[in-house]
Amino acid sequence: MARAGPVDGSMQCNDAMGAVAELAASQHGAFSRLQAVTLGLSSRRIQTMARAGLVDEPVRGVLRIRGAPITWHQRMMVATLVGSGFHAGFRAAAHLHGMDGCHRPPPIEVIGGPSRRRIGGLDVV
Repeated sequence: MARAGPVDGSMQCNDAMGAVAELAASQHGAFSRLQAVTLGLSSRRIQTMARAGLVDEPVRGVLRIRGAPITWHQRMMVATLVGSGFHAGFRAAAHLHGMDGCHRPPPIEVIGGPSRRRIGGLDVV
């Protein structure tokens, strides 16, 4: 019985890259290294993408698709992807939920969980 498609790992890599691209599209162009690895993208492939200029790493452990526009929403997503337990907080959360009087994007504000740490490289409250 003949096999359909390549036998090597290239199909798996393409599937993983597609899954990561879909995730990044749903997260304003940002994703964590952990998310990428969970979806099947190897650390080596991530390094290759960075060397090729496809992604950059604005904060350690969080990657950004280079062609995605840098917006308030993307910066907020990067801040929440830094570690487990980070969530939008205060005025940022109110803006995301469209609360009255919160139409203009506020500073990036996050609330950290038990594993919180300083977010180096980001201007956050």
